[in-house]
Amino acid sequence: MKNCFGYIYTMKLTNIITQGILLGVSFITIFLAIINNPSYEGGIKWKEVLIWTALVQFFVGLYQLINAIIVTIRKLAKKQMNDYLKIFWLAVLSYFVIGGLLAFLFEEVAHGSIPNTKTERIYAYWFVSAWGIAIFYFVITVKDWLEHKQQKTNA
Repeated sequence: MKNCFGYIYTMKLTNIITQGILLGVSFITIFLAIINNPSYEGGIKWKEVLIWTALVQFFVGLYQLINAIIVTIRKLAKKQMNDYLKIFWLAVLSYFVIGGLLAFLFEEVAHGSIPNTKTERIYAYWFVSAWGIAIFYFVITVKDWLEHKQQKTNA
């Protein structure tokens, strides 16, 4: 049992390090995209920064989504599902449902039914909510690791 406990501890720590590296690289990439973006009369080319942001968010989100599925299956099997993980899945569901509705609105923007200035709000929703979910899941992962570490110390 001790080896299994050590293995789980190591996997949780590896997960935190991996997510930390992904998030760190993401924020550095976004920062560099902003400061290295060639200026023109209008200032920073935010569209290019948004593209870089979406690219790095894709990899962070993909890793976290796969990890969350594995963790959820493991916690459901052990009947240890916690409220934080439920909130995470609710946020992910809301992100995709609302994101899908906003994608529909993009079609309306393309057809001229909605003014193009409203698209900035749609981009802001996707940006803020995606990074909010990513940071929240990282916090959940750290909290889970700390609880596991505390159990290991008390055992």
